[in-house]
Amino acid sequence: MIRAFSDTDMDRVLDVWLASSIEAHGFVEPGFWAARLDDMRNIYIPASETYVYESNGQVTGFFSLHEDTLAAIFVAPDCQGEGIGRRMMEKAKTLRARLSLEVYKENRRSVAFYRSCGFDEVEEKEDPHTGHRALVMVFGAVHAVNCHPRNLSARWASSAPVPTPSQRILTPARRRSAPRAAPTTDWVRRSPGAPWRRRSRSW
Repeated sequence: MIRAFSDTDMDRVLDVWLASSIEAHGFVEPGFWAARLDDMRNIYIPASETYVYESNGQVTGFFSLHEDTLAAIFVAPDCQGEGIGRRMMEKAKTLRARLSLEVYKENRRSVAFYRSCGFDEVEEKEDPHTGHRALVMVFGAVHAVNCHPRNLSARWASSAPVPTPSQRILTPARRRSAPRAAPTTDWVRRSPGAPWRRRSRSW
């Protein structure tokens, strides 16, 4: 079952995080993750909205949300492949209308998992901590032509809905050059007994 994190879960959650991080990131030195255990315990987990997946009294996975960011989602290495990650992702989607996350590009298994869950890549950048390339991926109403990656953080912080591709915002220059909509035809008559006539108009 999925339930809210409690303080008594901390040690087990950190065990899952460390083991999973090392297992998934063979391209990063294990010591990098071990050196961040205290930050996870004292800063990141307390600042996040965290849920754990519990099976037979044992925590086997967890995910953390910070505002609209999926800050973490991890499954114990010996429990992967059982659908736990996907069930936690579905729970996260019920808690937020839109989600963003970052994942190392070299972590191909996780990238494929996020894609299968409906996330799309919107930006690639260098992770300042390791120097490896990272992908910013999003789920939700963010596929607008005016959502350039450099504007993503500002839009993500906004509560205003993001336009879909069919709601493209036209600048004045675009308005002048934008093609007119195809005319449609109405059948009208001037009075109840009059004959029907065609009338074309553009929306």
